[in-house]
Amino acid sequence: MFLDEVKAILQDPTLGVDGVKNHISAPDAPVYNMMGQKVADSYSHAKRVQLASGIYICNGKKFVVK
Repeated sequence: MFLDEVKAILQDPTLGVDGVKNHISAPDAPVYNMMGQKVADSYSHAKRVQLASGIYICNGKKFVVK
């Protein structure tokens, strides 16, 4: 699961935060390498297949496998 954005809602700044909204990306988005080749059907599948060391993209976010 990826967290793209978190917003704090302040209705009265003197009283603190009234609520928090977040936007969660689809956890089942495909994983691509830096050449644009699809290497896994989803992030959870990528964990199971033990990706080689490198930089990958899932939901528009880059992550590194060491």
